[in-house]
Amino acid sequence: MRSTIIILIIIFSTTFYSQAQTADSIATIDYESLTYDNYLKADWDGLIVNAKEAINNGFETIAIRKRLAYAYFMKEDFLTSTIQYQLLYNNNPMDVDAKLMLYHNYLNTANYQRARYYAALFSDEEKEYYLIPKNKFISSIDLGGGYQTSDNYSLNANNNIIDNKEYGQQILNRDLSFAQVVISIQANRFMHIILGCDAIQTNREEKIQAKSYSLLDARTDTTHIIDNKIGQQQFYFQTSFVLPRMYSLKLFGNFIFNQYTTITPSYDTTIFMVDTNVAVQTNYIFSSATNSNVNYVLGASIEKEIRKFKLGLGASYSNLSSKTQLQGNANIYWYPKGNTNLVFGAQLTVLSQSSDMQYIPSIESTFRATKKLWISAHVLYGDLTNTTEMNGQLVNNITDKTICRTGSTLFYTMSKNLILYLTYRYSLRQSNYVTYIDKTNYTSNYNNYNNHLLAIGIKYNL
Repeated sequence: MRSTIIILIIIFSTTFYSQAQTADSIATIDYESLTYDNYLKADWDGLIVNAKEAINNGFETIAIRKRLAYAYFMKEDFLTSTIQYQLLYNNNPMDVDAKLMLYHNYLNTANYQRARYYAALFSDEEKEYYLIPKNKFISSIDLGGGYQTSDNYSLNANNNIIDNKEYGQQILNRDLSFAQVVISIQANRFMHIILGCDAIQTNREEKIQAKSYSLLDARTDTTHIIDNKIGQQQFYFQTSFVLPRMYSLKLFGNFIFNQYTTITPSYDTTIFMVDTNVAVQTNYIFSSATNSNVNYVLGASIEKEIRKFKLGLGASYSNLSSKTQLQGNANIYWYPKGNTNLVFGAQLTVLSQSSDMQYIPSIESTFRATKKLWISAHVLYGDLTNTTEMNGQLVNNITDKTICRTGSTLFYTMSKNLILYLTYRYSLRQSNYVTYIDKTNYTSNYNNYNNHLLAIGIKYNL
């Protein structure tokens, strides 16, 4: 029994002595000198390890926290660096280093609105000293245009839409062209405004076939074809607000003015006697008219930055194609390296229209191919009819169903202020024609076709 007690005393004494030794060794580490030495030697990995150890062991100082934040910045992990500098700024909003480095971190992650927010905290003299450009009312101008080819006409123009029945009607959407201008305005350090204008033209063929009965029920087919253009002008706005705790709020709207031509068929039936037989003659008459209407989209979205992730939720209300739509979006973006060299994103769009629900998932990725070149690619599956994208900036109001879409965009930095982008997009779509068996009953027939869109644009940052 006595020997057991002696052993326990020895074990306890040894453990206590060991812990005391460890505490003494920790206390004797000069983290200030150690992290400063790492800083002078540009040993960023070592600095991060030692600074985190110092903070975890309760030896944090402002200098150590700043060195840790700067080490992440030098490793181009700008998002983690932002978190560290944000802690410093929250503790002391007058900290010049924190404000300056938050500006550079956001600039390096292409978050220009938040970068300008922190730039606005400096006086004109400080901006000149720290080489920060002065905020301008108009911050950027974006000019672009594109052309979309379609094989809808070549594949489906010769469809037998009447099929020996009473009446058939077909609309073929063909090629499309567009031009756009977008102006970004920095109203103040909290609010950023985007104003855009698009002009879109779609070529379309509308065909109607009908049978006419002449004397003694002899049948002839009548075909009426009209080539027309759908003209569309869009006026877009988006107001973004920088909120505390890494939140951003966006309010947006799009007003769409459409001009298009429609064909209206009508017929008259004459019954008379030929010899002793009853004869029927039916004549179809086609008239065309130019129409116009105004559609709109209104919505809001909110984003939150959490470490190396950005989460977003959005909702919109629209009245496209003589219907009303409620749309919701949820998205997530992951920056695994803490910068824009590699980004993964996923989004789910839910559309409610006339009691029908559509679910449209999509994924995308962006990576930096060279020092000045970024490449983005996406894949989407689902029907985009009457949906909106990019916070309402892109409106899918052509009634043909989208089955799937994929594409890629190249961004090339030509100079400090000039960015060139080139986009290719492929869509598999579905058109249809209607065949009337009689005056009231009909069947719908569906045909797939391919779209190829090529767009080019240039953005100038003032």
